[in-house]
Amino acid sequence: MRRVALSVALALGAGLAGGGGEASAAASAPHSAGQVTYGTWGDSALPRRWRLFVPTRRDAARPAPLLVLLHGCTQDADDLARGTRMDEVAERDGFAVLYPEQPAAANGLKCWNWFDAAHTRRDAGEPALLAGLIARVAAEQKADPARVHVAGISAGGAMALILASSYPERFASVTSASGMPVGAVTSAAQAWQVMKAGATVEQSSPQAVRERMGAHARALPLLVLHGGADATVVPANGRRAAEQWAAAIGATPREPRTVPADGATRGWQQLGWRDATGRDVVEYVEIAGLGHAWSGGSKEGTYSDATGPAASDMVAAFIARHTLPTAVRKE
Repeated sequence: MRRVALSVALALGAGLAGGGGEASAAASAPHSAGQVTYGTWGDSALPRRWRLFVPTRRDAARPAPLLVLLHGCTQDADDLARGTRMDEVAERDGFAVLYPEQPAAANGLKCWNWFDAAHTRRDAGEPALLAGLIARVAAEQKADPARVHVAGISAGGAMALILASSYPERFASVTSASGMPVGAVTSAAQAWQVMKAGATVEQSSPQAVRERMGAHARALPLLVLHGGADATVVPANGRRAAEQWAAAIGATPREPRTVPADGATRGWQQLGWRDATGRDVVEYVEIAGLGHAWSGGSKEGTYSDATGPAASDMVAAFIARHTLPTAVRKE
């Protein structure tokens, strides 16, 4: 089983981190723009390291948004920041970025344990650890509580969905890149199979999302990004994740959109779903020819493809459109 778990971790190539304890900040590091700070959080026996980017460009009239970005297997916070270029986008648009980090002691390849039942629910395992870290950093940074967003790639994308569905009252939106539907698997061995074959309708039941949301259920906005040529986590999984989420929150489909390649970027297909008020709440973007990678990123990071469209710009545009309603906000 250990070998299987490590195989799943390596195949995912992107992951998550996890609550409780003290947020200990280390010395700040200068950055080309903005400020980067490192710290640790959680149990002293297994602390999680984190990286925080704070932009110089901020709206003085209101607190800044916070984006939590979860790395994949074999990655770390600095690697993800380089590969996605998210710091540059955050500096441009004026939001902070928190990069939690999963240690090898928690998973041999530093994956978030999205396929382990002990880490898939509210107030348990890594979701609880992450929720605690995010709450502490958001409070310390005086981030806008109505504009806290979570995103991730691959295993990080899978964990982002688990985290957001477990704590829907805390996040304004969620993005999953190259990820998996919620509750699609219950073991590492099964994860390997479903990643390659694609989740079935039964494995991506909307009930898995509804159960995690529980009394806090709401139409939490979701953006799914997936490469059309992803052979590690086949694109059927991304589409199933979007369909699962839309069904769980009662959203209905709208007309699809196709954007052709233009020489500088790949083309993509966009599917969307709207809530009862007509608001766009779920989007699925499948990028033609993209493998298991962050689109439009930097070669300085792993699991990143320099050819556009730029996923970081897509995420930034998505989070800019969504705010957590006061009626459901948890301060």
